[in-house]
This record gives sequence, structure tokens and C-alpha cells, in this order.
Amino acid sequence: MSVMDKVSRILKFAARMEMDARDFYNYYGDKVKSHELGEIFSKMASIEELHHEFLTKRYEGLMQKEPPLELSWNIASDLAMKDPHILADTSNILGENENGISDLMVIRMAYLIEKEFEEFYKNAVKIVEDEAAKKILTELSVWEGQHKEYFEKQYEQYLSKNWEDAASILFAK
Repeated sequence: MSVMDKVSRILKFAARMEMDARDFYNYYGDKVKSHELGEIFSKMASIEELHHEFLTKRYEGLMQKEPPLELSWNIASDLAMKDPHILADTSNILGENENGISDLMVIRMAYLIEKEFEEFYKNAVKIVEDEAAKKILTELSVWEGQHKEYFEKQYEQYLSKNWEDAASILFAK
């Protein structure tokens, strides 16, 4: 497989993953019980949309170019999550309601999505030879890692607050 084929396949798949994440956040943003979590999901949907647009433009540019390949891999700083916490750490994101278990599962799904994205981009860096492509894939991995860490922390805090027994088992140190 040529360098161009590898990069185009990675970009196409990554763009699809970002669109799926956007759809996930849009869908569950209206379903969760916590208003704050709904707002976070709305912001995440916007971030994933920006990632999708960025990747789609790179893919389309790649498909229009004939070798030798010259693509701009410049990253717009507004695509990055400025503060991976979005809300202060002391925010009561899930409130005190007893029905938060559904929100808990949605947070867990968000964490797993972001974890998979981070791993995908890290692995893609390993198989791409183009240094500019490696740079953007590394940056995307960092961004997705920030998203993952945010949702992991929220998941752990919620479990510790509402399901202490489960939290002590899952997050034993």
C-alpha cells in the first residue's frame, strides 16, 4: 500500500469516527438527566464536528492531488479543547438524583469512545511514514486523550459519590 493510500484510508476512517462521535454527543445530549452534562455533550459535539471538518478537508485535498503530494497539515488552534475539564472540577455535574445511572452509562460510553480514538491516532502514527501526517495524528491523539481523561475523571467521581463499593473495586490503587 502506498503512502498516499495509507494516509487517505486513515483520514477517511478518522473522519467517520469523528462524525459518529458528534452524532453520539448530539443524541445523548438531549437524553441525559443532568443539564450540565447535556451542555458538555453539546460542546463535545461541536468539537467533534470541527475535527470531522478538518479531517474531511485533508482527505479531499489528498484525493485531488497528484504525486508528489503536498498537503497543508497546519492545525487550527480552535480545534483543540482549550480546557479538557470544560467545567470546574468542583462542578456537581450529575446532581443528586437517584436516576443518574443512565447518565453514568452515557459518561462511560463517552470515555470509551474517546479512549478508542486516542488509541487509533496513536497507532496510525506508527504506520504513517509522512512526518507532517505523523504530527497531525499525534496532535489528534493528544486532543482525544484530553477528552478521555475528562470523562474518566467524571465517571470515577460519580461512581465514588453514588456507588462507593463499585468505585473502590474499579479504581483500586
